[in-house]
Amino acid sequence: MKKLIAVLAMVALVSGAAFAQFGGAVFGGVNLLESGTNAEGKDSINGSGGMSRLRVEGSGSSDDGAFGGWLRMEGASNYFRAPPSWASDQSPFAGMGVDMWGYAWWKPIDQFKLILGSNPDSFWGKDGYARWMFYQVAGDVGAADAGNAWGIFSNMFWGGFGGYGALMEITPIDILGLNIALPYIDMSGSEVADIFEAAKLQLNVNLDFGNIALTMDGLSDAGKLFVYFGLGAVENLDLAVGFGYNLNSSLAAAGAALKFGINDSFALKFRVGADLPGKDKSSNDEEKYLGLAVDVMPIIGVNDSMTAFVSLGLTVSGKDSDMEFHFNPYIQIGSEWGPSFWAGFRLWSSGNMKDMHWAVPVAINFAF
Repeated sequence: MKKLIAVLAMVALVSGAAFAQFGGAVFGGVNLLESGTNAEGKDSINGSGGMSRLRVEGSGSSDDGAFGGWLRMEGASNYFRAPPSWASDQSPFAGMGVDMWGYAWWKPIDQFKLILGSNPDSFWGKDGYARWMFYQVAGDVGAADAGNAWGIFSNMFWGGFGGYGALMEITPIDILGLNIALPYIDMSGSEVADIFEAAKLQLNVNLDFGNIALTMDGLSDAGKLFVYFGLGAVENLDLAVGFGYNLNSSLAAAGAALKFGINDSFALKFRVGADLPGKDKSSNDEEKYLGLAVDVMPIIGVNDSMTAFVSLGLTVSGKDSDMEFHFNPYIQIGSEWGPSFWAGFRLWSSGNMKDMHWAVPVAINFAF
């Protein structure tokens, strides 16, 4: 407890002196009931829960807007994780399982910005509603299972650079941007060329009708190429189309995601993604088969404070076309980006539709 008090005091002092904005978030969630197995391997009904997020963060900039920074401290999973590798017995963070991220930036002119550090939420992501934005906070608090948001849809939509590195944003004109990331790598036994081979390079074009981006994730034969188009010219419609190509394997993936606001009380999210069949050049021309994921989510505004969601999804993969599905209705009471209560029901399959699982999640999100 003394260590925790010392940490909070330090954060308060730093944030008060250097940051104009300071806040945090707390997520608590439980599965009131869930399917499972007991010690004898027989079916049973269980329950589980915990604090999925304990976070404080701050950001700010100098009066002239030339310098700024951001930091985040977060403990997850009830601090059950081992201490970070940099935490010694003398560190106030030792044994707490606290992660820290941060970056500082310098913008000497409007056309150039230098960033040093890291952001776990990533820089320059191009994924629209295909990944985190499909479930948003519901996936964070556990009311919904984000599932293949971090799987198949990552093969065609670039989620951004989330590692530590030196980053540059070059904007010669308003519609054109060049983003460059040089990741920090262990230089023991490495060469300077390895840094550039690991670099991320993105060309970003903003037009009246939408956004086009071309991203190289690694400048070598092992890199990946991503092409993105986001349509922004149609009222109440957000549409993203993505294509990914792995230079090492010669395998490709393609997908699309959208959110359409039909009226003030009804909207629809939809996404479809496919790992395209082909021969894996990195594995002696091993045959790869079609992988497909489809998700649809009606969103219903029940009243000013309650929203209902129904997530339906199907995935097909492998030579034998193994199939899995999920059915996940849930409600949100309050503001999605502020204090909110979540409750729902999750039903999903595994083992090619042979095994069924279910859970009844309840969660609270509070941000300040």
